[in-house]
Amino acid sequence: MYGIAAYYSERFIAGFCTGYNELIDVRSVRQSCHMTQRSFAETFGFSVAAVRDWEQGRRQPDRSARILLAVIRKSPNVVAEVVAAAVRESGDWGG
Repeated sequence: MYGIAAYYSERFIAGFCTGYNELIDVRSVRQSCHMTQRSFAETFGFSVAAVRDWEQGRRQPDRSARILLAVIRKSPNVVAEVVAAAVRESGDWGG
């Protein structure tokens, strides 16, 4: 029993159960989109302050933001379209 508990607690601490732990270079993701901090934040639903703080190393994106940034890195146009459609449907970003 201890072996199973130890196995899962190690995985939990290492991110196995907590999810996505990849470090994201936010500046490189934004620059690959050819966007300013403001346009990147507005397009993808982040605050400008969060983008600035992430890029300057004052804060790290939380788990959900890291996942979204990883998807943006791979398919920025798809994410932008989905966010724009959500805004159109709701009439507001809601953030």
